[in-house]
Amino acid sequence: MTNKPPPVRHSPYVSGVLRPLKSFLEGDRAIYLNEDARRALLVGAAEKITNRYNELAGELVSVARKTESSLLRIRQGAQRRAGASSDASENNISDTDKICMQLFLDIQEYGRNLAAFGVVAADIPSYRSLWQCVAPQEKQDLIHF
Repeated sequence: MTNKPPPVRHSPYVSGVLRPLKSFLEGDRAIYLNEDARRALLVGAAEKITNRYNELAGELVSVARKTESSLLRIRQGAQRRAGASSDASENNISDTDKICMQLFLDIQEYGRNLAAFGVVAADIPSYRSLWQCVAPQEKQDLIHF
């Protein structure tokens, strides 16, 4: 396991995820869009970006869980052979948990950024799926940021 402390704030990249969309919507060409077209473009882009975000985060969490499980089995086998106790690492936060904590902070910020555009993140199915993947157990029922 890494010795990095648990995350406490969102990653810097999150603030830039929607920046190209914002630039387009505030640019010269956006004046040619009526309000319905602008809204459709905004919601469509938000859904596509969120779908991809969900795919990538889901893959990351899945690989981290598999890797951690494999390492744990190897470590337990070595400890059994050596006759050592496995209690030493019980109180540590796992790397997978830290990854989920970081992703949770990131998607909360991403949800706030969507809200600044007037998009309700909870209305996007892949955002709800992403939330379920990384939110702590006690926060999975209510999407709030």
